[in-house]
Amino acid sequence: DVVLQDDPTDPAAWNNRGNALLGLQRFEEAKDSFQQALDISGSQQFAFAGVNLAIAQYELKEDEEAVKTLRKLLARYAEAFPDARAAYALVLWDQGDRIEAE
Repeated sequence: DVVLQDDPTDPAAWNNRGNALLGLQRFEEAKDSFQQALDISGSQQFAFAGVNLAIAQYELKEDEEAVKTLRKLLARYAEAFPDARAAYALVLWDQGDRIEAE
């Protein structure tokens, strides 16, 4: 939060804050931080915040939102974003869609 006091428009700081909150299992606050990073930078500029947002959504049992978030990322970054593919597979697997997950 110290970095954000100096520059509240730094998307990396918002993403880092969200990662810390994920580690503390404060998923709603983490989700808000990732969304703030995306609102500032745009999802095409800071795609990692999008994957992190989907992870927070998943942890909050917002599976459909997580799937939508990840599908948008994968549509943009098809083969170049293994983190998004891995998170997508995790959500699908957890939903019981083993074939699509693979």
